[in-house]
Order: sequence, then C-alpha cells, then structure tokens
Amino acid sequence: MIIETGIVLRCGCCGMDFVTWDGYVDQDQDHEFGICAECQNDAVGRMDVFHEEIIALVKSKLSLVNLEKFNKKDFAWQKGFALRLWNEGKITFSFKSYY
Repeated sequence: MIIETGIVLRCGCCGMDFVTWDGYVDQDQDHEFGICAECQNDAVGRMDVFHEEIIALVKSKLSLVNLEKFNKKDFAWQKGFALRLWNEGKITFSFKSYY
C-alpha cells in the first residue's frame, strides 16, 4: 500500500523520524512506524551480500560438470535455485550481524 507523501513516521530500524516520499510503500510496521530510505538501502545491501554468499555456498558443493551448467545461468536463476534449496532445508546458511 502506498502511503501519502509528507507523513512523519519513525523508522523501525534506526528509530529516527523521517518524512515519507512520493511512492513510499508501507513496510508493514506498527502504526506510525516505517523504514527510512537509508535503512531500506542498508537492507538491500545486506540482502545482496546474502544472495552472493549463498550462491557461493551452492557453487562450492557442485561437481565440476554441474558447476559449469550452474555458471551458465543468470544471477536471478542462481539466486532462485539457492534460495529454494535453503527454504527446503537442503542447505543451511548463517551470517553474523556486525551491528
């Protein structure tokens, strides 16, 4: 749900107040809370790192033949495949928070 521009919300990540911008999408937070632009960008960056690391984990477990096939697929396919394995519990993965 798109929220009206100019509404003041408190960021559920960093706790700072921010003003919603044109096209701001509800982040499914409590009333009067949301996610500021900086925290949204941080989350996207962390997810990019997560996707790269989980793909590297999958690659490390493949035979040379399957690795060659895997490497021919685009990033979106590789990410989807790795996440499906993770969601199905076929691989486990964890990472540390540095905050």
